[in-house]
Amino acid sequence: MIKNSALMIVALMCLAASPREHIPAQSARNFIGYDKTVCGVVTEVANKPYGSFVNMGNHYIKTSTGKPLLVPDFTVVLWKSYRDRLEIDPTTEFAGKEVCVTGRIEGYRWRRTWHHFTIPQIEIRSLDQYMVDGEEND
Repeated sequence: MIKNSALMIVALMCLAASPREHIPAQSARNFIGYDKTVCGVVTEVANKPYGSFVNMGNHYIKTSTGKPLLVPDFTVVLWKSYRDRLEIDPTTEFAGKEVCVTGRIEGYRWRRTWHHFTIPQIEIRSLDQYMVDGEEND
């Protein structure tokens, strides 16, 4: 009985710690629907009036016309309301840096011409969800 209780406690501790298990941006597509910490170097920041999209990693897909199409491996989404409330400037804070973001990995259906891709993404809603160059936010 005590042995089973100890095993149960260890199992629960492992489950509770699983979101902090760091996975590379290139592997995030394998964990859609799971809470994880995704890390990678930011290759592009796209600021729009309604939000910011912070892309990590890129790979090229050959299109039917033979022209290569650049596709991000992972995207961090920061909607305008959260960007303003948290006072985050993604261009200066994230561009070219190693960023780790924690949360539920969702899949965004991305369409370019005749090509459809599911891009894994996490939305930032609080400062404790991300680290830049290994430093946590206060």
